[in-house]
Amino acid sequence: MTCERVPGRRRWVSVDAVRSALAAAPAQLVGHVGLTVSAGALTVVMAWLTKLVLDELAEPPASPATLGRLVTALAVAGVAAAAIPTVSLYLLNQARRAVGRRSLDQLYRAIGALPGLARCEDPAFPDRLRGGQHAGQNAPAEIAGALATTIRTVGTASRSIGVGGALNPAVCG
Repeated sequence: MTCERVPGRRRWVSVDAVRSALAAAPAQLVGHVGLTVSAGALTVVMAWLTKLVLDELAEPPASPATLGRLVTALAVAGVAAAAIPTVSLYLLNQARRAVGRRSLDQLYRAIGALPGLARCEDPAFPDRLRGGQHAGQNAPAEIAGALATTIRTVGTASRSIGVGGALNPAVCG
């Protein structure tokens, strides 16, 4: 499904696809987007924690308590970074299944509402029906997943620039 105007409609197709996905699986998609954005933030947090651990080790009187807390935080962040992609993929797959069920239900209801059999006997109708079935099952979740990835990428880039500026102000000009 592309982001094109549909004749006679005022909204974008991709907006409808995201709305359809959110209607079918709101909790799964919100969880997937949240985890995807968190994964982007977690890489910056881990870089900052690594810097703090190295700074603590570089100072002559390294505090074992502080070092222990930093290493523990880094380990927790590492475990979270390892777990987030798996949980996020699980939620996305659950959303895909829910969107597929909802789109098939809508498609079957629309076919059931057709008057007569003349349209069903048209040889091109099954091809258009299969195309609609495939697009309706896959496109909404794919668009929502791509949107989450875009948000994560922009967030990670901006946080990385912020961390780079905090570490070395000359980097950010």
